[in-house]
Amino acid sequence: MRIPYEKTLVLFLLGWVNLSGQSTEIKFERLSVEHGLSQSSASVIMQDSQGFMWFGTQDGLNKYDGINFTIYRHDPLDTTTISGNYIGSLCEDKDGLIWVATGDGGLDRFDVKKGIFEHFRAAFIASSSSNAISVRRIYRDKLGNIWFATSQGLARFNKLEKQFKFFLIETAGAESQAISAIFEDNEGIFWIGARGRLFTFDRNKNRFLEFTIKVSREINFISAIYEDSFGLLWLGTSPAGLIHYDRTSAKFKLFQNDLNDSHILGHNAASNIVEDKKGDLWFGTESSGLNRLNRSDGTFSGFLHDPLNPNSLSNNIVMSLLTDNSGTLWIGTSGGGINKYDPNKVKFAHYENDLRSPDALGGNMVWSIFKDSERFIWAGTQMGGLTRFDPESDDYKVFKHDPSDSFSLSSDAVFAIQEDKAGAIWVGTNGGGLNKFNKRTGKFKRFEWDSENSKSLSSNRIKTLYFDQNGTLWIGTLGGGLNKLDPDSMEFTRYVNDPENPGSISSNAVSSIFEDMDGNIWIGTIGGGLNYFDKRTETFSRYLYNPDANSLSHNYVMSICEQPSGILWIGTNYGLNRFDPETNDFKHYTTRDGLPNNVIYGVLADDRGNLWISSNRGLSRFDPRTGTFNNYDIDDGLQSFEFNSGACFKSTNGEMFFGGVNGFNVFHPDSVKDNPNVPPVVISNFKKFDQRFRLGDVLTEFGLLKLSYKDNFITFEFAALDYTNPQKNQYAYQLEGLHDDWIYSGNQRYATFTNLDPGEYVFRVKGANSDGVWNERGASVRILITPPFWKTWWFMWLAICLSLTALLLVVMNLRERAKKKAELNKKISELKLQALRAQMNPHFVFNTLNSIQYFISSNERKAAYRYLSKFSKLMRRVLDNAEKSKLPISEELDSLKLYLELESLRFEGKFNYKIDVDAKIDVHNIEIPTLLIQPFVENAIHHGLRFKRSNGTLHVQISLEDNSIICIIEDNGIGIQKALKSKNKNGGHKPVGLKVSQERLATLNELRKNGRGVEIIDLAKTNGGTGTRVKIVIPIEDA
Repeated sequence: MRIPYEKTLVLFLLGWVNLSGQSTEIKFERLSVEHGLSQSSASVIMQDSQGFMWFGTQDGLNKYDGINFTIYRHDPLDTTTISGNYIGSLCEDKDGLIWVATGDGGLDRFDVKKGIFEHFRAAFIASSSSNAISVRRIYRDKLGNIWFATSQGLARFNKLEKQFKFFLIETAGAESQAISAIFEDNEGIFWIGARGRLFTFDRNKNRFLEFTIKVSREINFISAIYEDSFGLLWLGTSPAGLIHYDRTSAKFKLFQNDLNDSHILGHNAASNIVEDKKGDLWFGTESSGLNRLNRSDGTFSGFLHDPLNPNSLSNNIVMSLLTDNSGTLWIGTSGGGINKYDPNKVKFAHYENDLRSPDALGGNMVWSIFKDSERFIWAGTQMGGLTRFDPESDDYKVFKHDPSDSFSLSSDAVFAIQEDKAGAIWVGTNGGGLNKFNKRTGKFKRFEWDSENSKSLSSNRIKTLYFDQNGTLWIGTLGGGLNKLDPDSMEFTRYVNDPENPGSISSNAVSSIFEDMDGNIWIGTIGGGLNYFDKRTETFSRYLYNPDANSLSHNYVMSICEQPSGILWIGTNYGLNRFDPETNDFKHYTTRDGLPNNVIYGVLADDRGNLWISSNRGLSRFDPRTGTFNNYDIDDGLQSFEFNSGACFKSTNGEMFFGGVNGFNVFHPDSVKDNPNVPPVVISNFKKFDQRFRLGDVLTEFGLLKLSYKDNFITFEFAALDYTNPQKNQYAYQLEGLHDDWIYSGNQRYATFTNLDPGEYVFRVKGANSDGVWNERGASVRILITPPFWKTWWFMWLAICLSLTALLLVVMNLRERAKKKAELNKKISELKLQALRAQMNPHFVFNTLNSIQYFISSNERKAAYRYLSKFSKLMRRVLDNAEKSKLPISEELDSLKLYLELESLRFEGKFNYKIDVDAKIDVHNIEIPTLLIQPFVENAIHHGLRFKRSNGTLHVQISLEDNSIICIIEDNGIGIQKALKSKNKNGGHKPVGLKVSQERLATLNELRKNGRGVEIIDLAKTNGGTGTRVKIVIPIEDA
């Protein structure tokens, strides 16, 4: 929208005569080499489409995310780096690529995702046919075309052909083709500045049309062209100064510096022009700092460097200006780095003592603050007396103690201020008692402690003052308890602590006094908790801290406030207390609930139901309905982190005042607006172990981050690109596939994950600006972690197939083994039956019966009876054990003993026998196959011992070795060779039982796969002795 020239002119005429010198209302933040900037002269500033800030300096290109700088410099060994370090101009095209003009004539296009600079100088020179050509400005029009203001005319880039087309000014010579400024206005008119001449350029006909500038001064150079939101065209020129053109009236106006008038433009070389979100215009000059046109009142303000003020402009040579997407103003200076001004950041007006000016606050340690009925602000300081400030005229008057003047302030330590209904100001001091100030006469009347007057003030150390609804003044002292002043008699009534009286005030150190809507008086004390004063009985009820009950959180009560609901809010040395007088219930709020600090100095309620709370860590806004805190600190304009108790006040129009250790703050709660800017959120870098990568370098063409299972320590770095207070931006992240909950990490700008299982994930991050406005959409990246080959699908299928094959082979093998085992068990059963038959062979039975017959015929009836008894026992055992596959060793040995006794009797004592069993063998529980040992013993008797005439011995030894029973049967008979000869000569019976036992042992050991069985040794061959040794190995499992 345009405004008529006449109205604009009125604004300017009103404003220019009021152009001030340096303004102190704005605080500039600085970014310098110490913060990470590559060099302190910033010739160009740009914000890209993602939200990153870019600064071109004389030593490299800088990308800034609010905390960290990334610097791009030329590397002669790397052709993908920037072509030069002196950066002249920057411009982002619609594809997100950044064009960079360097001071040595270089021209690059930077792919931010890949980190690669593509060089166009050769193509540029080829198109222009001049080696001396340089780029002054790069500009993108509304159609996305990239234009170049060069020393040899205007150029446009053809994206498809990667070529440049040059356009020359037909009416100018070669020396006048240098283009210094390009701008496209809202109507699509292309404005061109060529040295001191102004042109429009018809992009359809590719023709220049000169536009005559009708001003009285010569223009040598046009450095800036800008159209404001009112449709006015502005030209920054040299040395003609600033020119404004109203196209509606076709009139120009020239604004120049005048050395005789300090209220005129600071310098005639205006090099940069921008407009902020309020509509104010900012102008950068070559040596006189920054100028601002205030649209609200048409005035101009100047901002210069002040060596004594760290918040002033860092340098008076302004090289570049930019207002970013959120409205922050960025100023690039020559030698002073970057300056930043965010109009949204400072939420609170700050007043402080200025040592350079006698007309200022008396001291910075503010203990009391008050605004009277006449608009004046009164501030009491530690030792700086009492200050009266007129916010309309910006005038200060300081009242201090004068020992020679009894009508002066009684003490310079002012701790309390109040105004009575007549307009008198009452001042409580620390050590000087009470003062009443008469505004008309400018004199103080003193009320002090008098030891001889019980109706006088009880103590000269006053901490707080309060006028109740009846106009009665209540005085809280430090050591003298509570005082009440009768306005008629001007006498004081004292209320002091009486240890013997529980109805007295709980402490003589009174820190706060408050009257609620029902007229009840509440007193906060230091060490004595909260007191309720009953006006009728003049007694006190106490509310003290009790760790075992629902009580006050601390006995130091610094502030008391009431909301319309009747709820009292009490500030203590340990948090904020909500107190309901109807139920006597307390609820506590501390740092665990969002407070920045637990020492609460002041509590005020605004008209929207919020509480404003001062502490040792700034100021907080508390919403009791939601239980949430918004915390503010020095970055928001507070005088300090630390405030003082009692130094808070709310005026009748809702304005609030809080004092602290560095002056005081003034604000209206409705004017404290949160930063509304929703910050762009970017994932800036990726780290694998300790190696950092640009995210664009590691993503696939489909935007996928592909990692190996070995990459078990990864970190994502991210940023919320809001620059108001970037160190207080907040972040939250989640990793879908690992956990679905958001992890709120405060201002931590990275997230690390370790030992992630193979699979697919999505990393998401969202961010908030310093006032808690969140970008819920945030940024994300898909992640694929590839498994080791043994966890891949093809390997798993292969493993399954191999496993099934192996299982099949195992099953087949088990079946074969089971079949073989069944056959062996069948064979064992058959051999067992054969052993039974062998053990009961007719030869043995006939011999035994013959022996019995012999005893009977020899009339040895007892011997025959004994022999028959043993024989019957043996037969019974053999028959009883015939169905058993195994027997305890003890039972097998019992049968063996019966057999040996029978044979010894039959051979009439030709041999002796001995059976030894290892004591370690549990003969009653270890089982061995039945009918296994006896055939070997029988063989020893019948083929070895029976041929000896006398002194035959048979020794049976049983031992345990490797889960096998070892049975050694040794005799001193004739030996194997002689027994064979005797057998062949006499034709003895075949040892069927022995053969069967050998086969059974072989079969058992085959089942056990122990490769052992029967070992027979001819002792005559081994040691020259006589006899035979048989070693039997009997498995004791699965027999």
